[in-house]
Amino acid sequence: MTLPSESVDIETWRRLYAAAEHVHKLAPWTWMRETDVFGIQFPDNGEFGYVSVMGANGVHYAVTVYLGHDTLHTFGDIQSRPMGSGVPEDVLELPQLMASFEDRDMLEKEDRDVIKTLGLRYRGRNNWPMFRSYRPGFYPWFLDRNEAENLAVALEQTLCMAMRLEDAPKLLDTDSPQIIFVRERRGSEWVDSTLTLPPPEPVSLTFKVERSQIAALKALPRDTRAAEVDFFIAPTGVTEPGKRPTLVYLLMAVEPKSYFILGSEPMQATDGLARMWEEIPARLVSLLVQARFFPAEIRIASPKLHPMLASILQELGIALKVSPTLPGMEDAKREMWKYLTGKTR
Repeated sequence: MTLPSESVDIETWRRLYAAAEHVHKLAPWTWMRETDVFGIQFPDNGEFGYVSVMGANGVHYAVTVYLGHDTLHTFGDIQSRPMGSGVPEDVLELPQLMASFEDRDMLEKEDRDVIKTLGLRYRGRNNWPMFRSYRPGFYPWFLDRNEAENLAVALEQTLCMAMRLEDAPKLLDTDSPQIIFVRERRGSEWVDSTLTLPPPEPVSLTFKVERSQIAALKALPRDTRAAEVDFFIAPTGVTEPGKRPTLVYLLMAVEPKSYFILGSEPMQATDGLARMWEEIPARLVSLLVQARFFPAEIRIASPKLHPMLASILQELGIALKVSPTLPGMEDAKREMWKYLTGKTR
């Protein structure tokens, strides 16, 4: 099996692990918060990454580089949400590079092979460097050469910035939240700069449902019961030899009184998140037609689903309610997780 990590030369690996070791020894999470973000303009392509240090809560020690302006906007939106309202998709859907410090059993054989080749030794909990690339629609994966080089740059700049921030905690403060402190290379030197963050690129979604499917649902007798609906990442994905593993999302509907699963629709984001989201209304209508269930109300817990379903449900005369909990859905998820993984969720 050919892995992207095989394209990374040994000197880049050596540089990456050396920078990670220095970060771990410095432990910047003892004085930096996850929201103490600064930018880096990558020398190879001029694009921007935004560095965040995690670990202040003592749970997960890592340096993450969020890739691109829009990703930073999304990160800010996630940070502004109420505590505990996040979901796994929040992290997996953000393009990013991450250097984390894990227990040995969290590493794959490929990680341990690189460590062995470099002649490095690590012991104990939260001491083993692990490097991953995150792309929307896919599982975290090994770095390719360009990603490894950019992450090495980010870790080196993290060392520089962390030491400065220890002495000057307000270094990243600017006149506006939209003005970001940035490090950029001019010639052979790295210098301080600022960037006015451009507004996020608008995401235009077009929802289409076949009129025949709408008619088929309307032809069913209207039920007085509700349906709980959720859209989430399944416990198992799709793995093909030599390719990055793909996430599988599930659109699921459950009848809340009986906990009966009305149906589920597997979906993938290999053509992008927006294209997948556009399919959700049509997939839900198809699911309800197949289940021969025309509910009086649809209950959702994710606010993200609301704009995707509001128009079609209004046309169908189905009430849409955002609920803090979906008991039937949570029971179905637990059983599915246990069936597919052999573990409790």
